[in-house]
Amino acid sequence: MSVQITRCLQIIELLAVSDEGLPLRSLANDVDITKPAAHRILATLTELGYVVQGEDNPNYYLSSRLPLLGLQYSQNLINYRQIQPILDKLANLTSELVQMTLATDRALYWIAAAQGTKSGLRFHANIGEKALLTSTAVGQAWLSTLSEERATQLALAEGFGLPEQLGPNAPRDLEALRASLSKARELGYAVVTDSAELGVSAVATPVYTDDSKHCVGTLGMATPSARTNEKMLHRFGKLMTQYAPRLSDSLDYAAVALSIKNAQQPSRLSDLRRELEIAE
Repeated sequence: MSVQITRCLQIIELLAVSDEGLPLRSLANDVDITKPAAHRILATLTELGYVVQGEDNPNYYLSSRLPLLGLQYSQNLINYRQIQPILDKLANLTSELVQMTLATDRALYWIAAAQGTKSGLRFHANIGEKALLTSTAVGQAWLSTLSEERATQLALAEGFGLPEQLGPNAPRDLEALRASLSKARELGYAVVTDSAELGVSAVATPVYTDDSKHCVGTLGMATPSARTNEKMLHRFGKLMTQYAPRLSDSLDYAAVALSIKNAQQPSRLSDLRRELEIAE
């Protein structure tokens, strides 16, 4: 039964990263099961409302039910009524986009934002999306709180991306990343310019539990590189560190810390396959 559940989760993860849906044959091949077995899993997921089939093609898609469950869970976990005013104030003080991320055992997700830009170039919030770890300020801020071994594992698992998809200052190897993380630890916040994307600068600081033992997310700000300079970025970074503790009371840290400590199930397809091979 555990193998069937694992394969069901594999299919869900595959559908979650596909904008155009996936056909039965592709899903069966990727999960390494027969088409009838894949069809039975998809039929169950469809009956439960988690998967739908295209009206004009045979591809399978995730329905909105799973994201809505995630949203409901995050709303129970996070007190947005307390978080949003803090983000709004920072957005007004910086006149830029301010965002917060939440950490799992191996990833960061954007969960809340406030837009402070009134005119000119504006960035859009990435709510619900996974943040890059090695090239973004939020990613580096989080990695800087982890052991070097754990940070290295996460960085290698994600990879350093393709140069043409990132900015010219993005870390290209572990040595460059470690230098950035060391600087972030020294400052208490991470600063990047033209790293994850050309023309974008950002700062971010870790958000800890009340006892400062667990980093549960980050608080960050992004701005067009042309609209800022190094002195301003460091001023913004210090501002983030001042406000980050105010977010501590807005998260259910007991639940978050527990999920970080006990989340041992692999989330990447390669890890799931490894678990499947062991089970078999």
